[in-house]
Amino acid sequence: MKYKVWIMVMVLMAVTLVPAFASETSAGVEELLNLGTHQVEVKLSGNMESDHVLIFANGAGVDYTYWNKVTEAFAKDYKILQYNRSGQGKSTKYTYPNTAVRQYLELVQILGRLDLLEDKKTMVGHSFGGHLTRFTAATGLVEAVVLLDISNEYQFAETKEPNSEGMISLYAYVPENIFKMAISELGNEISYEDFMTNGRQVAGAAPFMKDTRAVMVSATNHGPIEGFEEQWAAYQKNMISKFHPDSDHVIAEGVGHNIPVLAPEVAIEAIENALGIDQ
Repeated sequence: MKYKVWIMVMVLMAVTLVPAFASETSAGVEELLNLGTHQVEVKLSGNMESDHVLIFANGAGVDYTYWNKVTEAFAKDYKILQYNRSGQGKSTKYTYPNTAVRQYLELVQILGRLDLLEDKKTMVGHSFGGHLTRFTAATGLVEAVVLLDISNEYQFAETKEPNSEGMISLYAYVPENIFKMAISELGNEISYEDFMTNGRQVAGAAPFMKDTRAVMVSATNHGPIEGFEEQWAAYQKNMISKFHPDSDHVIAEGVGHNIPVLAPEVAIEAIENALGIDQ
């Protein structure tokens, strides 16, 4: 409870410390939004008369356009919010550590500036975007979440020892040069240190996710590294266990990690499930 109160205090600060957004939103928005500390590239589209917004959280090293094959399926009935976090696409970097807390405050500022805070919200996260999506779920800001082959906060720990829940880092499976390359690919967006801090914050918020319904999709085709798929499946099962008991876990057989691009129909079905749309 104290955790949620602290989060809500930060929300109020994030919204009130930034000047009101001046552009009209009746026809949607696609521009750089000045948040004071940095600029964020946003796209608000879809049905502007709807009171329900779908929020899409990117993975690392991409921009929001990779959701386009998914979002077009919901544009008739929902508002669609796509945006690039600090360091992604045309969004500039802020000087603060790029942690889950900071990413959450960035999202709340965007929602406030676009007059979306009072709307119903469903959040969709892919890969590293799952960190922010899970953290947001813990605050109670969203009604439901969709988690597409999301990252686990322990997967890049530079150790071969299991954590307290028996999770083993990919460091134990992946050759060190490939492991380091994967971290370096986080690039301009986030440092390794911030990535690990981000994960610790998500892990700390996990007890507060149990009231949120989640639909998780796990890919099964990540490459030929022995033992990888089994450990990845364990990560996914561990994460979905933190959410509401009514949550769903879908195994996408033969599908690769980049679900929004490689298998948008899988993402669409998962979102429909979260929204309660008959399939």
